[in-house]
Order: sequence, then C-alpha cells, then structure tokens
Amino acid sequence: MSRVLFENGDQGPELRAKWNGNFTRNSIGNVGAALGDSLVAGGATASTFGMAYPLWAQALSMGKMQIAEFQGFPGQRINAIAASGLATVIANPNVTWCVVGGGTNDFIQGVAWKDAFDDYIELLVNPLLGAGICPILTTLPPTNTSGTPRVSTLKFNQAVRRFAAENKLPLVDPYLLLTDITNQQYKSIYYLDGVHPNNLGYYDWGVLLWQTMEPLLAANLPTTTGNTDSVNMLSGNSLFLTDAGADGIPDSWTAGGSTSGITHSLVAASAPILGNWAQVAASASAADRTLAFSAPGASVIPGNMIAICGFAEVSGYSSGLGLTVQVSFPGTSGTALYPIYRWRLNAMGFYYMEAVVPTGATGITKTLITHSGTVTAKFAAPTIFDLTALGF
Repeated sequence: MSRVLFENGDQGPELRAKWNGNFTRNSIGNVGAALGDSLVAGGATASTFGMAYPLWAQALSMGKMQIAEFQGFPGQRINAIAASGLATVIANPNVTWCVVGGGTNDFIQGVAWKDAFDDYIELLVNPLLGAGICPILTTLPPTNTSGTPRVSTLKFNQAVRRFAAENKLPLVDPYLLLTDITNQQYKSIYYLDGVHPNNLGYYDWGVLLWQTMEPLLAANLPTTTGNTDSVNMLSGNSLFLTDAGADGIPDSWTAGGSTSGITHSLVAASAPILGNWAQVAASASAADRTLAFSAPGASVIPGNMIAICGFAEVSGYSSGLGLTVQVSFPGTSGTALYPIYRWRLNAMGFYYMEAVVPTGATGITKTLITHSGTVTAKFAAPTIFDLTALGF
C-alpha cells in the first residue's frame, strides 16, 4: 500500500481535509510504526514494564499489524519525541500508519496542557499527515498524581477526542478502560506505579488498539511458508517439522541453558499457523532455557534491512519472566534486538520487527528464550527476511 501524496505547502487543515475520514478496509497498508514515550516503549527495552500496548495489538492481529519502526523514548516530552523519532518513522517508505503517543511527561515536567496538545498536533500529527502516514491518535491513561497533572490529562484527552472526531482520524481511547471513575486513578487491577499500567493494563490497551486497526487492514501473514523456504534466512526446519532425535528439540536448532525442570515437545499448530509449535514446559525449579538458530554468514549483508517475525504463545504462567525472542549479530559488540521481551500473560500472538543489519555483522542468530519460572512457552514459524534483497 503506497502513501497518499501531498502538494508542497499544504498546511494542517488542508492535510487533514485530504484524508477526509476515508478509513475503510484496505485503506492503509499493514506496515506501520509506534512513536511516543515509555507508555509506547515499555516492551521494546529491558524495562520493568513488560510488553507495551502496540506490541500486544500486533500480537493479537496475527500478522495484520506489522510494526516496522518502534520509536519509544522514556521520560521525554512531545517536542523531544518528535526530534528523536519522527524522522526515522517518515524515512521508512513502507510505513503507512503510526500510533502517536506522548503528553504524560509534559505534564509531569510542568508544561501546560494546551501547549502540550498544540505540540502533539503540530510536531507529530501534521508532519505524519504531510508524509502520507495515517496518525492513530491515542488519549492518555490516568495518573495517580493529583492536582495539575491529573487535570491536564483530562483536558488533553478531551481535546484529542474532539480533534479526532472533527478530522475523522482513528482514535484509541484507553482512559475509561484503565480509570477508576470514582477517583480518576488507575483501577486496582491495572495499577503498577501510578503512571504506567501493569502487564494486564498494557494487554487490554492493546486489545483496544487492535479493535481500532482491524477494520482498516487487509489479511496478511508475512512468515515462512515452507520448512526449507529459501527466502527465510532461518531456512532449514523453520516450521519445526522434523525431530530426528525424538527429544522434542527441532532439528537444526540448538538447545541451551537449564535442563532441570524442562520438557521439550513438538505440537501440531492450526491455521493460520503452519507446521508445529516448538513447546518448552518449565517447572518452578527451571532456569532459563534457549533454542537458537544461526543464519549462514554468507547470507548476512550489513546495511540491509531485515524483517523478523513469527508466532509465540504463553500458557500455564504463574511465575517468572515468561518468554523472550532475541536476535543478535555475531561480529558486533552488544547489539541485540527483542521483538518480544518478557511476555508474561497467557496469550498467543504474532511478533514483527524491522532492523538494519549492523556494520561488522558476520551472522544472525535468533534465540527463543523460556525464562525461569512456571510457564509453558511455544514458538512457531520463526522467520527472518532480507527486505533489501527482496527489493523493499
């Protein structure tokens, strides 16, 4: 799906008028972005907050939502978010929509709500529209800090709702979902620290985002389509169809870490997922367990854009850090990506990330991690595509 193009000199009202609310199925592409502060960034870094709401929405979409650019800046005001991440989002030609967060840190740092709202529109929303990218607006969650931050949140949210309605732009509104209306604080089931929701709160916020996006997107399943799919850089039992050792560990994948309290098995997947799940059941006594596959070095080209995707599921979770998907680059120092980080809710879904192969990389290793604790982790169709080599 290509972007809408605008003439030079179009200003905010003209830009918004050209969209004219024509958001129907297939009206935007599957590939998008998320831009904001720690409420957006929670799941993409080694934070205590877990999976953030855009990643949960992507998981629930089963391939329809593909977040190529994940730009989250903890602690930053809207002007800093725009300065740090907007250009990267716009520079990716595949991005056709962007979840737009920000505002909470403005109020914490004393910015007036009207100034924050003006920055939200002028520094984030209008530039995205000017680049042909559909902004997905979002209200802010509640704050447990009384006084000005709480009042500013209420006013900012009402302005965002009105703006979205007047300009016919998609809106995600988590405020009522997360808020105890008797005191305008977080509901107890969602409380973490008074600013960020807990994992359940992020998940339910992700449900709202997915419900907003689902009518706009076409069906899409961008994962490997064969056990030896040559387009997949992890080709070679990528659908987990063979297990010559009959030990539950898929051929071509290397198991590592704890063995105590760990049970491996291959479990048949059902549509739309192809092949088998690689299942790792961990008891309370287990430490971290890994499954890893390294792409052939000759196929890895520094500077090329890659897409990382697949499916994961957690069940029987009662303790520990759940599951993580990690991608690392041998030959580089400290470079690792986390399409999923510490998934700790009983749920199944899809993950996706785009990244540039760093300078010096001599390979790519994808590691599926089942963390210590009581949990059953499942992984299916792990895929890495070289988008540059495919012409994207």
